[in-house]
Amino acid sequence: NANWIVVGVIKDFNFQSLALEIEPVIHLYRPVDNGAHDFISVKFNTNVNDVEQTLAAVERQWQMLDPSRPFTYFFIDENFDLLYEDIDNISTIIGYFSLLAIIIANFGLLGMASYAVVQRTKEIAIRKVFGASVKDIIVLLSLQFARPVILANVFAWPVAWYATTQWLEGFAYRTEINWLTFPMAGAVVLLVSLLTTSIQSGKAASTHPVEALNYE
Repeated sequence: NANWIVVGVIKDFNFQSLALEIEPVIHLYRPVDNGAHDFISVKFNTNVNDVEQTLAAVERQWQMLDPSRPFTYFFIDENFDLLYEDIDNISTIIGYFSLLAIIIANFGLLGMASYAVVQRTKEIAIRKVFGASVKDIIVLLSLQFARPVILANVFAWPVAWYATTQWLEGFAYRTEINWLTFPMAGAVVLLVSLLTTSIQSGKAASTHPVEALNYE
């Protein structure tokens, strides 16, 4: 169009989701009367309490410029947020399910620890008679459950790395996965599991040996 004037060419103007590569953009000047304009951009600095008042002032100016069109508006930051709304929702869902899985796993671990303590009640009493301390017994029983937790993490890390990498492949611009993330997550899971089993182990280790030996 002869009435359009190129006012700028930008090679890295990002206005889309980061799932897409940033491409060059041509900015054009188009006369007001060509009918190609859909909206105008307004930048203002104000407090949250003044937003409605500022919008009312912008609407008055709009009515003066083009009273034939109704005044509608949107905030550009909210539009950009919509680009990542699905990702935020998925992240929230994964977070809730992960928390639920950890809670269920710890209840299961607590049940297994309780059962193991009951099965080894007399063994614990005999160990105490021969001089084992409460700390020694807690460490002994806790390590029994630490091994499968560590083994589960070793198997889970490659799966988690692969799944995360595949998901990130959908983005043209993405972060690199830090391998330290997996040991840190494993350490947290191990700490929680040790805390869970230590509670039951501590109760069993604190029982008087005579009472434990009479346990049926």
